[in-house]
Amino acid sequence: MRQLWRLVASLAPCAVIAALLAGCAPGAADGATAPVNPSGPAHARVVVTTDFGTRPLLDVVVGLDADMSAMEALESVAETQTAYGGGFLRGINGVGSGDAGNSTKADWFYYVNGLTARTGAKDYVLRDGDVEHWDRHPWNSYRGLSAVIGCFPWAFVNGYGGERRPAVVAYEAAYSAEAGAIASLLERSGAADVLLVPLADVTPRQRESCHLVIVAGPDAGLVCELFEKRTQLGFFTSLEGSVLRTYSPSGEETARFDAATGVLTATQSPWNPKGTGACENVVVVVSGCDPVGVRAAARALVSSHEQFLTWCGAVVDADGNVRPVPAAVS
Repeated sequence: MRQLWRLVASLAPCAVIAALLAGCAPGAADGATAPVNPSGPAHARVVVTTDFGTRPLLDVVVGLDADMSAMEALESVAETQTAYGGGFLRGINGVGSGDAGNSTKADWFYYVNGLTARTGAKDYVLRDGDVEHWDRHPWNSYRGLSAVIGCFPWAFVNGYGGERRPAVVAYEAAYSAEAGAIASLLERSGAADVLLVPLADVTPRQRESCHLVIVAGPDAGLVCELFEKRTQLGFFTSLEGSVLRTYSPSGEETARFDAATGVLTATQSPWNPKGTGACENVVVVVSGCDPVGVRAAARALVSSHEQFLTWCGAVVDADGNVRPVPAAVS
């Protein structure tokens, strides 16, 4: 996994800029720790946020003892409040579960390498290079949320529970250069068996079992199929023809774009026969209102993925400005 840590180190200037931007954003946490480049024994990264990943609270790299669980790693860097014998997390550094307004309840959820974990934090054993992300958000909306956009590139490199799957970068012909750049980044990061495949040639077997990055316009068949299931998949965006919409956690439309805007979103593969909770393979959608938007989204995925490590999704304008979806609460 040292290739991945070297990649993080090479992106350090981008991470610093992102941290500075986050520090200027409304509600950003004071004292959030920037990641470091570790050396020596195995390490994992522990990240804590609220509001669907838009408010950073903690970001540290920890050394891993043998068989260290996700809960133990969290407890080594933060004060926690638990229930039910330590199996249920009630609070981190004084930020607890409870009322989130509008008669909804917020709880702590956790992800491993961008995947909504299917294993309890006391039982998940961290591997070298894993990213453990905790987020506090309402539980009665977007229950289908099975992955955050931060699964790129971490899920491709580390997998879940140490299981690594091949990766397919599927593209429409107009975006072959952008797809090539994405595939190159995955290879440099240490992802296994990265293939570049024209979108029309992706096989059912690849959709079912491989990680998949789709780089295509809004009318591509697989893009349409995914957005048609957006509520089941937990997307905070919709893409119909050239119209891109974003939504709040409660489902209200928050913005509408019809030109020069890209979208990035992710899910565990709905084509996996075991379902979107299998924690086996992810699908990352790189699309937009038009070619300008698709290319802007692809560039952002390559150059700015550290910025949206914890976000559920993102919209990108033609100038490369990236905004979280759902939007940060002011």
